[in-house]
Amino acid sequence: MGFAVYHTSKGKGSGGGLGNHIDRIKGKEHTYKNADLSKTHANKEYIEKYKTIALPQAVKKRLNEGYNAKRKIRTDAVKYITHIFSGSHKEMIEIFKDKKKTKEWLQKNYDFACKEFGKENILRFTLHLDEKTPHIHCITVPLTKDGRLSAKEVIGNRKDLEQRQDRYAELMKPLGLERGIKNTGRKHETAKEYRKRLENNNELSDLKPVKGLLGIDYKKTSAILFNELKKAKNIISDRNLNVDRLEKVVKSIDYDRDKITSLKNNLRKERDTYKDKFQYHRDILVDVLKYNDKLKEIRQANDIVPEEKKPGKRQEKKQEKTRRKDKGFNR
Repeated sequence: MGFAVYHTSKGKGSGGGLGNHIDRIKGKEHTYKNADLSKTHANKEYIEKYKTIALPQAVKKRLNEGYNAKRKIRTDAVKYITHIFSGSHKEMIEIFKDKKKTKEWLQKNYDFACKEFGKENILRFTLHLDEKTPHIHCITVPLTKDGRLSAKEVIGNRKDLEQRQDRYAELMKPLGLERGIKNTGRKHETAKEYRKRLENNNELSDLKPVKGLLGIDYKKTSAILFNELKKAKNIISDRNLNVDRLEKVVKSIDYDRDKITSLKNNLRKERDTYKDKFQYHRDILVDVLKYNDKLKEIRQANDIVPEEKKPGKRQEKKQEKTRRKDKGFNR
């Protein structure tokens, strides 16, 4: 079994940059450098209400509708929360090969987000299929049931976060995704830091024993070793997949190379044909020019003056008009 991945963090700023990343805004490609643009069309947004509204405006709209407190919202208040739903790469690829499992995974994640944060507070529920591992970006506004804005209350404390992770993992178990190791000692990350770590997840951690009050904590150490072993298996599996893909690419390149070689040969043949034709016509032109030069020499030697061309009808009329004008002027 692979691991269920659920990450949450408080939103910073207006959310413009995050919105550009999630919505794949054209001209803002620097916010989604790791996306394969040829697959971006497969991404899907499931929240129709805010689909056409930029994330910062969507946050404002939801606050205008749902905020009931008397106090004015502080400028530094946390106005949105980011959530990422995913799983181990190998297992996620297998899930998305099966339409039924894909639908089930999407529905379970959506139901979880609605239950935990309120359906009306979800601004984005976006499936990304143009990056390495399929995942969902979910953005929620931390409004309480009585209409207050409180990220602290909605997210909860450390224990609440652990229990939420447990609930999520339990939901994902039927799909072959289990809970990761608790209390890893890793500092909580922002969504940006988390995405960066996922991108660099092909490296194994430095294995060090976990120390307790009475020396080495063997239970936690063995759990971490077990986790790293699973991770190593996933990395090996990913690399085997990459090797297969590379072999296909190499075959494709070889095929293209043969095709290009064939095209080059055909172009060379055509070039040689045109070269011969050009030389033939050039020789004819040279002969014609030589003939003209010779003809001039003969004429000059025999004092032959070429006959002047007789004027045409139009020219005769012009000449006649000119003569008449001249006569009229002389009078």
